[in-house]
Amino acid sequence: MGKLLGYQLKTHFKKNWFLVVLPILLIIINLVTRTFTDSGYANVAAGIIFIIGLVVYGAAAIVIIVSDYNRFYGKEALFYNSLPVTAGQITFARVLYYFILFFVHTLIWIINFVAFVIINGFSDNPDFLEELPMVKEEIMRRLSLVTPKHVGIIILLIVIFSAYGIGKFMFAISISGEKKLNKMDFGGAVLCYIIITALSNSVIIPFVNRISTNRFDIVPFPGDSLTLNLPILFIYSLLGMLFLLGTYFEHKRRVSVS
Repeated sequence: MGKLLGYQLKTHFKKNWFLVVLPILLIIINLVTRTFTDSGYANVAAGIIFIIGLVVYGAAAIVIIVSDYNRFYGKEALFYNSLPVTAGQITFARVLYYFILFFVHTLIWIINFVAFVIINGFSDNPDFLEELPMVKEEIMRRLSLVTPKHVGIIILLIVIFSAYGIGKFMFAISISGEKKLNKMDFGGAVLCYIIITALSNSVIIPFVNRISTNRFDIVPFPGDSLTLNLPILFIYSLLGMLFLLGTYFEHKRRVSVS
């Protein structure tokens, strides 16, 4: 499984290196336009750069999903389905593949966004850097209110919603691998994802509208309020588990046929 995951990650960054390089170029271009051009042109350039940054992040998500489809149900399926790995190993490797790559590209976007705010904030307000220590102090003050309980809850939420989101992607792709839908190529996966999303929302939304008990506060900051519904978390957990199990059994069927 480790070799399979490593090969997936290596192939992704080798083929899609521009998704890492382009955000760095955007930071450099933003800095250059702010330094050497008129503020009016620089503001227009900053807006365009920000939009391009969002497009690059969206493109990264699409590349991750399409590449996963091609490996196991598209152009490269013959090679990957012939590997000496179990259905469980394939499923777990795909889950980690999604999680690691979405984490990496999200982190790259956050760094790009912070650099964007600092560069343009300093240009529009020369005292911006002098205000950063106060911002840092406020952030540290709020973080000091976070307890291990809150950290545990945040980690739990990340696990639940990651399993639900990743599981839904994987299950949609797995279903689209059936013979009738496979003729539609990646369009079949998109269609399956839309149908699965609609069906899962039909299960989740009634709970959101009707259940108001069993809630807990997850934000420790004074004056803030953010609560989550325990039954809703259970539904998301259950759906995520079902999606992943469905993907596992689909891989198991393919392995047994092979």
